[in-house]
Amino acid sequence: MFKQEQEHYGELGENYWWLGGKYDIVVDLMKRHVGKGLLSILDVGCGPGNMFNLLKPFGTVSGMDFSQDALRLAKDKGYKELQYGKAEEIPYPDEAFDVVVALDIIEHTPDDKKTIADIHRVLKRGGKLVFSLPAYMFLWGDHDDMYGHYRRYTKKEIRSKLEAGGFKTHQISYIEPLWLLPLFVFRKLKKKLKTKKDDFVPIPASLNTFLRHMIGSEKFILRVMPIPFGVSILGVVEKK
Repeated sequence: MFKQEQEHYGELGENYWWLGGKYDIVVDLMKRHVGKGLLSILDVGCGPGNMFNLLKPFGTVSGMDFSQDALRLAKDKGYKELQYGKAEEIPYPDEAFDVVVALDIIEHTPDDKKTIADIHRVLKRGGKLVFSLPAYMFLWGDHDDMYGHYRRYTKKEIRSKLEAGGFKTHQISYIEPLWLLPLFVFRKLKKKLKTKKDDFVPIPASLNTFLRHMIGSEKFILRVMPIPFGVSILGVVEKK
């Protein structure tokens, strides 16, 4: 991810509706499948540190990223446990962590099987991977190019790769189903107008709060059942 995109991502922080709503669901997944305690947590692809404060109640948080710009931004926020490294070559020893968080990271790596294998390596036995991914290749747009994506996934595809990599599934689901058609139309329109910008559109604070809660409320659905389609995939899997 380029410096400008990292700075923009950092400025949006954990409160921008599209990110914050997803983070709310992630925190709920962790409460249900991981549990709070003195856990060792690695945020792979931590970026500018948007998730750090949300992860701290669960244990001790370390972060790593392939972008020096991202690490600098995270350091400027006061975060110290930071390492430079690739997700395919995580700079930590075997079985070092209870939890690995990889939010919108695996799609950034050329070899996702190698990334999954290295995450598996650094997790303790019974350790959990909490992840998110962009869904469906037909939603591909300039945003994917700008943020260095190699692919988008289906639920079936990522579940198969994770299970082949030594994980068993706790929960994997699509999220943000109401945004599937709007995002598809929005990206087609951007392509037609040749607008080379990411999808993070500034909106009024009141609307931002409403939309964040709207997405975050999907956590209540996921407590009962998976969502059959959506623009993103969230999941929790366990190292066998």
